[in-house]
Amino acid sequence: MATFLLVGQFGNITIGQTLPSGIINAPPTTIGNNQSIGSNTTLNVRNSGAVGINFRAGLDSGSSTNVVVNIEGGSLGGGFWANRGSRVNLRGGTTSSVYVSDGAVFNVSGGQTGHVNLLVGAVLNLTGGQISALSAQQSPFAPYHPQINIYGGGIGDTDLQAGMRFFGGEFRLNGVEIGGGTIAIDGLSLLSGTLQDGRVFAISGYDVEIPLVETVIPAINPTPTVVDQGTVHLEQLRTGESVVLRDGGMIDGYVTAIGSSLLVEGGEFRGNCLLIDSELVVQQGSVDFAWASHGSVITLAGGRVRRATSDEGGVINVAGGSLPQGVYAYSEGIVNISGGVVGHSNLLKDSVLNLSGGYVSGLAAWDTSVVNISGGSVGDGFEAYPGSIINLFGDSFAINGVPVQSLSLGEPFQVTQRDVTLSGILADGTPVSFELNSSGSSQDHFFSASAVVTITRVEVTRLPGDFNSDGQVNLADYTVWRDSLGQTGAGLAADGNGDSVVDARDYAEWKENFGRSSASSASFEASKVPEPRSMAIACLLVAMVGISSRVRTIRSADNNRA
Repeated sequence: MATFLLVGQFGNITIGQTLPSGIINAPPTTIGNNQSIGSNTTLNVRNSGAVGINFRAGLDSGSSTNVVVNIEGGSLGGGFWANRGSRVNLRGGTTSSVYVSDGAVFNVSGGQTGHVNLLVGAVLNLTGGQISALSAQQSPFAPYHPQINIYGGGIGDTDLQAGMRFFGGEFRLNGVEIGGGTIAIDGLSLLSGTLQDGRVFAISGYDVEIPLVETVIPAINPTPTVVDQGTVHLEQLRTGESVVLRDGGMIDGYVTAIGSSLLVEGGEFRGNCLLIDSELVVQQGSVDFAWASHGSVITLAGGRVRRATSDEGGVINVAGGSLPQGVYAYSEGIVNISGGVVGHSNLLKDSVLNLSGGYVSGLAAWDTSVVNISGGSVGDGFEAYPGSIINLFGDSFAINGVPVQSLSLGEPFQVTQRDVTLSGILADGTPVSFELNSSGSSQDHFFSASAVVTITRVEVTRLPGDFNSDGQVNLADYTVWRDSLGQTGAGLAADGNGDSVVDARDYAEWKENFGRSSASSASFEASKVPEPRSMAIACLLVAMVGISSRVRTIRSADNNRA
């Protein structure tokens, strides 16, 4: 028989013993390590109350009945076990790790708890509060698994698991709106929605069926929220909600935005923003980190986004401003750069980058990623790894200075040579030159022999007055005009207006554009920001030109001499 020491009314209890049945309040009772309660016992933990580590609600034998633990405040140590026959109600306070056995119920409506471990046959009802991580034991003998009913609150680190049921609305599968019912999840699909308490969730999983129960959810305020002073903590944006951030305002928090929009006209956004079928437009101001996923679009027209990621059809459009830590795209993520300055960026499996303007300081293209370059420029750190595809669009291509004469308009050619210099004029008139090194460091150009490199001749948009096609209008172009003044015929370099004669009108063109460069011209064009979704579609059409089915191969410079 267990022994215990009473001082007052359960003032101190010997460690390692089972507490007496009845009602126990902490405080005033102090619960030490390795304590337990049995049948017909209720423990109430209130503010400033404390329970030691390895506490057992119900005996380990599973024979206890009518065991209740109410946690209104205070704290519980790690290794808390809810055994068969027990019901634990967390309404406030904090707990560390919690284990819920078969036949036990854990109700969470408030407070914060650490890692929750559910054994087969356990029940979790989440209506509020926060769980940092959740693990659920799965039995190979279906349908035996824990029962997890999620009405509200939040869960940190977890995957979709058998036994989960979501109660709420605005459900989406991979960003697409769906109704209630049982949803079969395969692959790494993303399930999102709004819970009954109005909180949003986004969670992925695989090979599991999840029941979605539609219930009444709180209404939203469709009027945009304007943040132009002070600091606002933001955690979520629901379908139909929008926020405008302006100078003088600050937003902090880790935001999940589903079917919503965020416009940054100024101010500062400190934290992360996960976008699901949502839109983020940055005109001025700064954003720490943004992630476009499942139909979302990030448009940077000005200001600064420290780092951005796209995947699963998410689109990043950069027309101005800066992305100092670059972009990271994978799993069908799309990046369109037409202006601005972008730091070193990484393209992983099945991602696409379309560069038509601006500057990227470095680029690493990995297996099955595609890079289409029609303008702009890339710094020294350009790495094309095995399986990547690099497509250049322009004119006047040359290998080691030898012109490639056999290019037909719109017909792609594959360049298989390595350790040579590939140069040309991109479609926007910018000169390009890549060292196709077969080895080197991350600070050099590196093009694997297993990477695909193509060049496609297209009509080049020449910078007016740039008669020598070096991307700048300067005195060197005046020299070209002066030396050919009075000449007639087709294709004259200094025939700016295309009337087959070099004359004073061509000089006027040079004078009017003196000092301009391809970069400044691109910046001017980038100021005309198109609708993000239209821009993405247009760039995709360029990327989908049938290169793979029409590629011919350039194997040596000698084969391409005039």
